Parts: sequence; C-alpha cells; structure tokens
Amino acid sequence: MTPLRPRSVMLVLTNERSGQNYLLQASDSNGGILQSLGLVDGTGNFLNQQMPTDASMKVNGLLVTRSGNRGLSDIIHGLTIDLAPDAEGKSATLEVTSDVSAARKAIEDMLGKYNKLMDYLSAKVTNLKQTDGTYKRGALAGDYSIVTLRMELARQFGAAVTNSGAFGMLGEVGISLDDSFKASISDAAKLESLLLSKRSDVTALFDQLSTNLTTTIGRFTGASGYMASVSSALDRQLESAKQQIDAMNSRLATREEQLYQQYGEIQAQLLTMTYMQQQFLAMYGNYNVYK
Repeated sequence: MTPLRPRSVMLVLTNERSGQNYLLQASDSNGGILQSLGLVDGTGNFLNQQMPTDASMKVNGLLVTRSGNRGLSDIIHGLTIDLAPDAEGKSATLEVTSDVSAARKAIEDMLGKYNKLMDYLSAKVTNLKQTDGTYKRGALAGDYSIVTLRMELARQFGAAVTNSGAFGMLGEVGISLDDSFKASISDAAKLESLLLSKRSDVTALFDQLSTNLTTTIGRFTGASGYMASVSSALDRQLESAKQQIDAMNSRLATREEQLYQQYGEIQAQLLTMTYMQQQFLAMYGNYNVYK
C-alpha cells in the first residue's frame, strides 16, 4: 500500500482594514505555534508579508491617495469610484452629465397628488348630473370651508410664489393649470432645460410652493384641524340626537303602556255593559205594556 503523502496547505491572513497605516502584526503569547506553522520567523516577523500601501491616483493632474480602492465617494462630488485590482498604470476618462429624470419624476408625482386631491374635493363639493337627468348633490356641497379650500389650492398653484430662486410662477418653468384646475407639464422641453441649467432655482420654486400648499392643507388636517373639529361637532350632534331618540322612545313606551291600560279598562267596561244588556233582555225582553 502506497503511504498517503501530506498535502501542502497555504494559510493567508488578510487585514480587515487596508492602507499603509494598518500593518498586520502577530505574536505568540504562549509557545511558538505561529513559528511552527511558518507564519513568523524567530524574531516574530511575518514571513512572506505584503506590506500595506495606499491607493494612489491622479484626478485632473492632482495626486490623490486613499487607504482603500473601493467606495471612494469623496474625490468627485456625486460619484463613487471603485479602482480595479489591475488598474495600476492605466487611465480612464469620466464623462459626467446631469440626469433630470429623477427630478422630473418628483415633479410629476407632486402634480399627480395635487390633481388627485382636486378631483376628490371637486367630487365632494359639486352637484353631478346623472344619466337620468337628475343631479346628485356632493356630500360637502354645502360646506363653504371645503369649497373655499379647493379654490385656494387652485389659486396658490397658479399664483406667484415668493422664494429665493429666479422663478416666481409655475408657468415660467413649463407647468400650467387647465380650466378644471388640473396641473400638468405643458412644456417638457423647457422644464428639462431649466432643470439642467437652473435646477436650484426650480427647486426653490417647488419647495416654497409645497410649503404653502402644506400650510393651507394643514389647517384642515391633523388632530386640531378643521376636519377633526367638524367631525367632533358632528359626533356631539349625533350623540345628542341619539339621547333625544332614546328619551322619545322611553316616552312612547310609557304612553303605549298607558294606552294599553286605558283601552283595557274601556274594554272591561264594554264587556260589563254587554253582560248587563243580556241580563235586561233576559228579564224584560218579553214584557209588554198594554194600554
């Protein structure tokens, strides 16, 4: 039988951190196990140790060093750079352009939520014509505060907005309202152009408009808003009406009992009179008076 030959094993130790400031060191606290494994020499120094170094690169001719080569997000604003293991001695050209898709989507989402709110309010405050020619009154058609809210939101959306940017109205950035107060991007090319060239001004306009709309809507929402107050008042009215109904039902029950008793007594009297009539007929029914 051929004896088994021991297989060679390579043990690789890797430091958790990289960079020239993080040198991996080891020592035997008891005995010489590291030396027996061939990891260190007699003086405790690693054998076949690769000395740590920093990643070094040039960006626009400027030398930049970092302790690692991945996730470098502090070199070029807005970019995260990963250096390939074989990148030494190589160069690359980065072309950075602005992407307005996220900003446009945020604007479209805002317009969509505004339109959804306006549709909801419109359905609640208007009288809608039915297919049979009749009209169905909106649940809040008589609530002047809700009618005013809808008009105020439309006014704010189309009015001038005081802000720190160069634009004061949505029409200046390609946003418009139709006759039913619905908002839309009427000039997409203009909006995207301004998002590329004057994004901070466009952002300032929408930020201030959002603040104004939130403040207006906030008067109607929340624990202390108009809707909560109205709901609380209606709850009190319903409770009062319930108490009145309960009191009326109690009085009706008492009156019903009184009427049952009264009609029972009348029925008893009628029955007594019927018996008396029968007795009179029995006693005097055949009595004749001769003249």
